[in-house]
Amino acid sequence: MKAAIVGTGFMGHVHGQAAQLAGVDLIGFAGSSQGKADDIASEFRGAKGFASFEALLDAEPDIIHICTPNVMHLPQAKAAIARGINVIVEKPLAMNLAEANELYELKDKVAVTAMPFVYRYNAMVLELRKRLQDNKTNKLWMLHGTYLQDWLAETMTTNWRSNSAAGGATRAFGDIGVHWFDLMEFVTGHRVTRLTAAMSYVHKMDTEDGALVTFETDQGAMGSAVISQCSAGYSNRLWFSFDGTEESYSFDQQAPETGWVGGLGDNRIVKRDPAKNSPVASRSNSLPAGHPQGYQTCFNDFVADAYSGVQGGAKSEVMATFDDGHRAAQIIDAVMQSVKTGSWVDVAKIRKE
Repeated sequence: MKAAIVGTGFMGHVHGQAAQLAGVDLIGFAGSSQGKADDIASEFRGAKGFASFEALLDAEPDIIHICTPNVMHLPQAKAAIARGINVIVEKPLAMNLAEANELYELKDKVAVTAMPFVYRYNAMVLELRKRLQDNKTNKLWMLHGTYLQDWLAETMTTNWRSNSAAGGATRAFGDIGVHWFDLMEFVTGHRVTRLTAAMSYVHKMDTEDGALVTFETDQGAMGSAVISQCSAGYSNRLWFSFDGTEESYSFDQQAPETGWVGGLGDNRIVKRDPAKNSPVASRSNSLPAGHPQGYQTCFNDFVADAYSGVQGGAKSEVMATFDDGHRAAQIIDAVMQSVKTGSWVDVAKIRKE
């Protein structure tokens, strides 16, 4: 099986490491220049730099990882699928809902159209999800959390994501807020039905530095999420607390070896331990307790699932697809509508056409 990657930044490296660990033939990279493609390819055994995305397609990979700026997701994914090539597209799926709709309509044209909402694969996330599902009498009613980063906190720090022409109308929410909402819906089984949102701007850019979203779900819960890329001291803090009448469940991505379960009589710290966690978490428990795992481990498991799908394996219930990417695009659109109008928006009425 042959894999290829377009994009030479941080995410290109992460995808490349996962591809190589999966044992496939990573044929190479394409980027914004031949030099950048050659540089990243030199870090991976057997890979080479390609002069263009089109040249990469001509090499006929079985799957291509699209890790380019958001503005390129639609044309590159369409071109790959048109040639029968399976795709992994970085989030967000596209620049806006209209573009996401186009890709959504192509989701069944090839075996795999995947999206790396990889925090789903954290062993403690899967463990807490299983415990939550097993407690049939616990009613979740308050779903809240944060996703805080600080990599854009400094005034002079910039990135293509800060440019709406390359990244889309939303930055902080579109880049990381979608991770939080995907994880919330994946773990709890709730679906956001309506929301209201506000955005804040620390720097003079045309995309937001932070967002606050309040929402309601189809199972009668309410919640809120604070999203920021300018919160000093928080490198990558994705945190949630899903609170119920009998038990509450909390996870902090910056302390990924433990989860927290709160009860009326006692509270418990749940440790990542393949010898003691539930079987559903065992796939992501690749190391013994006390040997920290992390983000790359989650990514490796996601890529392995995508490759298994290309090769005819059983569909993973954890792996996110274009269905989930399109769902995220609907929530993004609802957030942007709410910011514009200052009112609540019914997510269910966000149209697919």
